[in-house]
Amino acid sequence: MALIIKFVLKNFLEKKFRTFLIIFSITVATALFFATSAISGTMGQMFVERMRSSIGSADIVIHSGPDSPSSLFTAAGANICRDRLEYSVGLLWGSGFYQPGRQENVRFNLLGIELADLQVFNPIAVTAQADLTPFRGRKAIISRLTAERYGLRLGGNLTLEVNGSRQRFVIAGIAEPTGPFFETGQNVTAVVSLETLRALYGAAGRISTLYLKVKDPAEEQAIIAELSGQYSRYTVRETLTGQEIANYVGGITTAFSMMMIVVLFMSVFIIYTSFKLITAERMPVIGTFRSVGATRRDTGLVLTAESTLYGVMGGLLGAGGGIGILYVIAVMSMPRWLAGIKPSIYYTPGQLLTAFGMALLLSLGSSLLPIFRASGTPLKEIIFTVTETRPRRRYNGLLLGIAFLAIGLLAPPFIPKQLALVLDAVCIILAVTAIVLLVPYVTDVFIVCCERLYSAVFGNEGVLAAKNLRENTSILNSIALLAIGISSFLMINTVSYSVVTEVADFYNRSANFDIMVYASRADAAFLKQLRRIDGVKGVYGSYQAGGVELAGRGERIGTLEGIDINQYPEYWNANIEGDSTTVLTELAAGRNILLTATLREKFGVNRGDTLVLETERGKKEYTVTGFFDSMMNNGNYALIPEQYFKTDWRSSYFSDIYIKTDEPAAVVAESIKQELVRRSPWIMTMDEMEQRNYQSNKQLFDILQGFTLLTLLIGICGVMNNLILSYIQRKRFLAIFRSVGMSRTQIVKLLLLEAGTGGLIGGIVGAGGGLLVSSIIPHVLKAMNRPIPIHFSLPLFAGAVIAGLAVTLLASVSPALRSFKLNIIEEIKYE
Repeated sequence: MALIIKFVLKNFLEKKFRTFLIIFSITVATALFFATSAISGTMGQMFVERMRSSIGSADIVIHSGPDSPSSLFTAAGANICRDRLEYSVGLLWGSGFYQPGRQENVRFNLLGIELADLQVFNPIAVTAQADLTPFRGRKAIISRLTAERYGLRLGGNLTLEVNGSRQRFVIAGIAEPTGPFFETGQNVTAVVSLETLRALYGAAGRISTLYLKVKDPAEEQAIIAELSGQYSRYTVRETLTGQEIANYVGGITTAFSMMMIVVLFMSVFIIYTSFKLITAERMPVIGTFRSVGATRRDTGLVLTAESTLYGVMGGLLGAGGGIGILYVIAVMSMPRWLAGIKPSIYYTPGQLLTAFGMALLLSLGSSLLPIFRASGTPLKEIIFTVTETRPRRRYNGLLLGIAFLAIGLLAPPFIPKQLALVLDAVCIILAVTAIVLLVPYVTDVFIVCCERLYSAVFGNEGVLAAKNLRENTSILNSIALLAIGISSFLMINTVSYSVVTEVADFYNRSANFDIMVYASRADAAFLKQLRRIDGVKGVYGSYQAGGVELAGRGERIGTLEGIDINQYPEYWNANIEGDSTTVLTELAAGRNILLTATLREKFGVNRGDTLVLETERGKKEYTVTGFFDSMMNNGNYALIPEQYFKTDWRSSYFSDIYIKTDEPAAVVAESIKQELVRRSPWIMTMDEMEQRNYQSNKQLFDILQGFTLLTLLIGICGVMNNLILSYIQRKRFLAIFRSVGMSRTQIVKLLLLEAGTGGLIGGIVGAGGGLLVSSIIPHVLKAMNRPIPIHFSLPLFAGAVIAGLAVTLLASVSPALRSFKLNIIEEIKYE
């Protein structure tokens, strides 16, 4: 037994490439499994950290709404639940304008708060101070980045124009850029005394926002209900909901889960074929050990222990690599608005242990069949033959493959929406499985079609190469691996290509304006100001509400927009089903609503149906009069007449403002920014909107493309492994060919033809698989509320076929070089 173990360890160390391949496959699968299980927590925590920069540790926030009687209120109403609160912190927001130069005007957000309250609610790290306490009078705290940017120093003056008058503050503290000092590049904050800011704004005893933290989280909803009664005309809500976090991380988690499935599938294949190679190489030695007393159980246990060793090493490396991958994902998937947060990752020991256990299961489960076959082979067969017995071709695989293919292709359109995400993922798995099952039969068809061509072009070697492919399971496994890798690569790149194409088409096709503007309390007077700015050709304002609830259904409309039907078509091409003029006229005729096609399927409604919306004036019935296509808010979008929006939501301020220009949009945008600096408008040109949308999608697809390339790399290693296995299994036959006159060059030609043909078939099957899987993806995206039509790129698919051919030719170099060293006598003497 000790001799067998010593032999195994020797092979483990000597066969470095194979050892690397197995461990690498397990490591990648484990790392991706761990990263997928932890990405949701990591991205969710990053989202929470960003939000906590403004909401601190509070659970509930109270603030004014568009139709509140005033933007200010008192904190006295919260006293009814004082005993159930950990703290109640009121603050006042203001603004001041700082001029670092003649042509520059910088808006400071002024946060008026008691310093002790700030340190409880949203602590700051003051790294330098000068007469900071007591925090009274004209003292200010700024961030280190603000001080560096504008050359401000501790103890120096900060002169701001506040509420129409110049005010001089002494810089009493400099803090790190965290919490309220977190910067996105568009805001600058200074903390001042609450009483001082109240005096500047004439807001004695009042605040603009109230943050509360409850003692018992179970009472949070009850407290919100009580406070909503006290502040009936103000907004009382949770600071951060689980649904907001889930919506943010949902798409990322789903995408990585699908990639993980593909990688696991390929890893099982590679480990299985690697152990077939291990047992094939060691069969003569296993026969020797068996002949001198080793039992089947002994050899089986040793091979199982070797498999466990691979699993342990791959699991340990995978867990460590998974932490690195998780960090890379966190960095690359971080949106620009989170750029100020240092990426950090979050995972639990349980997730690490689960990933390690998965590595062991993957290694053992994938290797058990070759181990059982090797240890169960009778001694007589080991001694008298070292060749692989050709399996009898069965047609169960063909029937099963066709069935899986049909289910994967035909089932997704009929799957209920509530089950769509899970069952569509199952359809993708079935489609990939169908590819593997159908590879032998596709290969047979290819050979039948090309056998004569091969004979005419490549001679006898071509005929042999074609015939050898029929029953060579190692090369068939190589084709399957290559097909899976190419399919996953094409799937991700097709989706990425489709998103880029659709985003570009959407802005070119749908938007008929040049600049979008948002400003707080923007009314008709604000629109007049915009019209007076040079370069502004036309201005249109719309009203919007988010998360509008459908009464009694537990569903929401993501964005509801109130439109002026006379101006809306000039600025937006809504792609309305039917005659747009007629549909819009009908919309304006009453309390009616237009839904996107996405919402039509989500709500299951038709023209003439009624939806009851929860509005500021209670429940209101809206009749569905038509549908349109839109990518806005991922298709979760609806339109109603402007007059009913203003009445039902008590809204008198525009949400988004669209501007047409007769000069370059960037120039006009800068003019708007300078002219209306005191209003601090949010401004974005169409080019910037398109680029931002592209970048936000590109981040995710860059990560996924990285994993598909990793998948392809695993596949290439697996192909190389299978080609070597095929060579080892057929060394005796190759030696016989040599003994009857075939030259080394002809042997190499034969091996290259086999590999090249396998690569060509793998590329074609992979392209077909990519087409199949990509056809399922729209249903997955629809289930994720991200409906995007799929666009296929012919050069991408053609390149994949060529890549398949190139990969196998490259992988065949090692077997070809080995064939030059083939010893005819050594290989034939077993007969």
